[in-house]
Amino acid sequence: MSGYDASGSSEVLPAERRENSEPIRPAVAAAAPFTADPAPITMPVAPLEAGSSPSSVESGRDGLREPAAMLHRAAPWGPVPISGMPVALTPAEREAYEAEWGEFCREMDLARRGRYTAKGRAALLRFRQKAGLLRVDSTVQWIAQQVEAERQVACSVEFVTTAADPITERLRDAGLEVATIFGRDRFDVEEQRLRFQTGQAKVCVFTTFASISLHAGETLPGGKQASTEPRVGIFHQARFSGIAGRQVTGRTHRDHQVSPWHIAYAEDTVEEQVSKVMVERIAAASDTVGGDTEGLTDVAQLLGAD
Repeated sequence: MSGYDASGSSEVLPAERRENSEPIRPAVAAAAPFTADPAPITMPVAPLEAGSSPSSVESGRDGLREPAAMLHRAAPWGPVPISGMPVALTPAEREAYEAEWGEFCREMDLARRGRYTAKGRAALLRFRQKAGLLRVDSTVQWIAQQVEAERQVACSVEFVTTAADPITERLRDAGLEVATIFGRDRFDVEEQRLRFQTGQAKVCVFTTFASISLHAGETLPGGKQASTEPRVGIFHQARFSGIAGRQVTGRTHRDHQVSPWHIAYAEDTVEEQVSKVMVERIAAASDTVGGDTEGLTDVAQLLGAD
């Protein structure tokens, strides 16, 4: 089959395999553990018209297009070990977290952007940024400990100003080399990736969730081999999307290389809720295809996820 990803795969099913198929059963969040069964997921779609493409099938109603049916394959070397890493805020940090956004920006010496008062999604976004910035030192300390234990660390972040930049700066202040894959056109992605893969940089801070390989022992251009030091990953910020979360872990847990991941979050904050959502969605996606979700049991219990 085409489209197989070494981290576990998603591929577009050919049209002849998608027609007259049974609909998938509803996703049910499972608090049990994580791999996905290789049984195919198919969705009923309208027959292809002459000259049309399987990836852009007309539904025949309002000109809408059916999304491509996707298949996820579990990594044959086992599921990604995922654990939670809660961080308790100090009273001062708690006060800063709950402060009005403008006051928070002044205290943290950040340039104010947008309005002082935010509601709805904007407020949620800003509270996630607050909590992530308050935890930077905790993440940096954990990463330094992993490097000291002769591991290379992949650090996934979602925000640049309040996460990627300060984490990178403080790691470098601590004397660590850091590969940086974030910010539009700020860095040469392949150059930075190879700095990490060759072991020149022991840490990679990145925002992307696909299209890069960070696993140990990769065959590099020119026939060289990536460093074989074990990789560990940390979500400095969890994703709302279970698919994105799974893709992030696949940057290091691939090609028969087992790589554990840790979800860091501030206790009793919106980050804890987002982490719970991501774990539930990963588990639900695995449960939909009859997959094993054992690897998520502990973190699901920690977060109170269904």
